[in-house]
Amino acid sequence: MANRKRGGFLHIASRLFPFVRPYKNRYLMIIATTVITAAATAALPKLIQMMMDKVFVNPDKDEALFYIYRIALLIMVSILLKDLGEFAKQYLTGYIGERTIMNLRNKLFQHFQHQSLLFHHRHKIGSLISRIVSDVTLVQESVSRFFGNALSSVFKITALIGVMFWLNWKLSLLVLAIFPLVVVPIYLFGRRIRKAVERGQEVMEDLTSVLYNVFTGIRVVKAFRQEQGEINKFSGRTREFFDQRMRMVKSRAIGSPLVDFISGAAFCVVIVAIGRQIIFGWATWGQLIGFCAAAGFLHPEMKNFTGLHNSLQEGMAALERIFNVLEDREEVREAADAQPLALSGGEIVFENVSFAYQRGRNVLRNINLRIKSGQTVALVGRSGAGKSTLADLVPRFYDVGKGRVSVGGMDVRNVTLSSLRDQIGIITQEVFLFNDTIRNNITYGRPEATSREIDAAARAACAQEFIKVKGRGAGSVLGDRGVTLSGGERQRLAIARAILRNPPIMIMDEATSSLDTESELKVQTALNNLMKNRTTLVIAHRLSTVRNADKIIVLDQGRIVEQGTHASLIRRRGLYKKLYDMQFKL
Repeated sequence: MANRKRGGFLHIASRLFPFVRPYKNRYLMIIATTVITAAATAALPKLIQMMMDKVFVNPDKDEALFYIYRIALLIMVSILLKDLGEFAKQYLTGYIGERTIMNLRNKLFQHFQHQSLLFHHRHKIGSLISRIVSDVTLVQESVSRFFGNALSSVFKITALIGVMFWLNWKLSLLVLAIFPLVVVPIYLFGRRIRKAVERGQEVMEDLTSVLYNVFTGIRVVKAFRQEQGEINKFSGRTREFFDQRMRMVKSRAIGSPLVDFISGAAFCVVIVAIGRQIIFGWATWGQLIGFCAAAGFLHPEMKNFTGLHNSLQEGMAALERIFNVLEDREEVREAADAQPLALSGGEIVFENVSFAYQRGRNVLRNINLRIKSGQTVALVGRSGAGKSTLADLVPRFYDVGKGRVSVGGMDVRNVTLSSLRDQIGIITQEVFLFNDTIRNNITYGRPEATSREIDAAARAACAQEFIKVKGRGAGSVLGDRGVTLSGGERQRLAIARAILRNPPIMIMDEATSSLDTESELKVQTALNNLMKNRTTLVIAHRLSTVRNADKIIVLDQGRIVEQGTHASLIRRRGLYKKLYDMQFKL
């Protein structure tokens, strides 16, 4: 993603436009308040010129008194309008910026949720988290600053230059001739800042990945005494991030003083020109002082514009990274004419199915398999044979590369994803529990379940006994990944979650592997009851658990090499018999 072609400002802005379009009325209000602010700011130099010519150098005292009160009042009104407009502009801009960023962050999360498992295998977790947290935060700062002040600066600069031409067009032409000396450095340093930000955000991805891996694998880190190694790794990443940030800081730091120096030199030239006009009587003192006031107001706006351009470059770098990942199309997409799937039983058929995570490297090859409704079929084979991948094609976590998978007589690509996955319960070997209550973990697939149904599911999974001894029972919070439970307890909660959903199809990936002998016997009984009259696909590593399966499918290098009952496969003395003997050392 980092190597994609860099887009220009208009291209990136056009992609951001859909996120800000809902707030166009507020943008119109911002333009109105900005025009008022710019007009009030530009009026001040003219009022200062009038104060000089009609009051301070006016020989007629009565006329001077007449003007001094009125001009002073107009100056106060101009200042009030300028400040009120500034407040309204800042508030409205802040609102639009915050809402835009909220929508952008939600869009990213929604995009990630709708992607297939293949997308999540290809991208580091740290990379995805960095997009939602770090990149969006950078955009938030940039958008709020740039779009909040850029329009105001443009209007103010335009209005002030207009007043300067009104007061003295010759001096104004001189000032405009100096403008390119200011603009060119702003552009060059802005490019350097953008490159530094892009690299810095890439390093932030690595930082986030390191943090995630260490915190989720802290038990392994401590067991192998690698705390210092992880500290060194993290310190190296933070140092690299520091270096990139300092490149950006350096470019920022040079830009502002350079603009100040050029502006100072320009001011000296203007002073010489003003002195000549006074000496030769080509302008009044009021005109020249008003011109100086306008130039004084113009200088901070130009300096502010330098910072805005730098901020824009930072935001563009982050936005480009965000939009690049949003361009990744969903590999598993719901068909426009997808139909809901309604099952009475749940026959599953694989027809000439091939699948590859990477092009040209098939994990599954020409799989043909029919699992009858209510049948229990076990998938066995060496590690990497394709057992889990084959099972993952049923709920359409991936799409087949060749052939088709059908459930209940319908191609899974032609049914809605929600209706397909509602018919399937999954119990995995690697249990994941949320940092939430026991109750909410059990009801994750059925939040509307009653307390009686939750208790029944917990009892069926032999989980009720340890739930009761928790401080708040089913209301107890488990901690990250269920850290407060043993491996067996976590597995039983996952089984309770599947039992509560009560689907016609079950997929079980060695569902009892983490249980002690006593619990395994209890849970196996519950699972046997659960599998009655259901289509069940069992991924088996411990062959002792699949002896009673209706059919055992033996996979090797992505192909079905044997199939039959336990007894028939033992008699065949093929790969299954070899695996069975290896486990039991016969």
